[in-house]
Amino acid sequence: TPAVFETAPSRTSPAPAPSAEPPPSKQPVAAKSRAPPREERDVIADQEAREVIASLRNSVDIDDAHMDEDRQAIFKIMQEIFSLRHLSSSRPFLSATESATLTLPLNLIGVRDKYLANELTDIGGFAKEMRKTFAQCYLLHGAPKDSLISKKCERLDAVFEQQISLLPHAIRSRASILLAPPFDDQSSSNGDGAPPEDTSKRDNEERRRSSRARVDVVLPTTLQLVEQEKQRQRAMLEQSKRLERERARNAAEEWAAAEVDADTLAQVRECEASISTAQFLTSCSDEIG
Repeated sequence: TPAVFETAPSRTSPAPAPSAEPPPSKQPVAAKSRAPPREERDVIADQEAREVIASLRNSVDIDDAHMDEDRQAIFKIMQEIFSLRHLSSSRPFLSATESATLTLPLNLIGVRDKYLANELTDIGGFAKEMRKTFAQCYLLHGAPKDSLISKKCERLDAVFEQQISLLPHAIRSRASILLAPPFDDQSSSNGDGAPPEDTSKRDNEERRRSSRARVDVVLPTTLQLVEQEKQRQRAMLEQSKRLERERARNAAEEWAAAEVDADTLAQVRECEASISTAQFLTSCSDEIG
């Protein structure tokens, strides 16, 4: 009988049965979440600033025949300062909400109100009011390199001084920072403590020079005058402390002379421990009051 050989089972797996379900579709990629909207106070501040800008534009007629040169120059400068292209820098000074949040005692809203009320009629008074607004910001918030609000103030300050420099000479000279400084006690100096020079003599001298040989006077900036004001205030504070220490020492001397007999007082003054204690208390008088 012929031999029967069994065939080995095939190693290939059977084909899978067709599935009735469709292949899973690709999940759609989730859309990127949008940035959250600005905070409500920013929206309010932006709206307030835009309303102030619009109010100035709608309240003044530049073609008014009754406007003199000073008022026209003031309005043109305010138009530039209050324009929308400077809104990123001027908004803290045009929004009452943001000014209150940043504790700015002076802002451009007050300047606008004074102008519309005919309280700012000359270019010198207007320039002084603007510089005073910037100076108060520098005093409260520090140098521009240390404060964002002071940095914005510095940009707005530069725009203002540029507009002043574009005025005719007769008007520009009256808006000079030497004649219209931010602080009242600085009007008698040219920024370095020296008295202001006679502008008429300087003009006559410049006329005699050629345009190439003319030397321009470098005027101090509002920020530099603020630093000088800080130094002046520190010097006044130190002087006040010295006077107070002198008064306290004189009062102590009078009390000792009246209440302590001469021999005991002489012994106390000769005692090294008493002298060391007195020196220590004097050096720490500011801290201990």
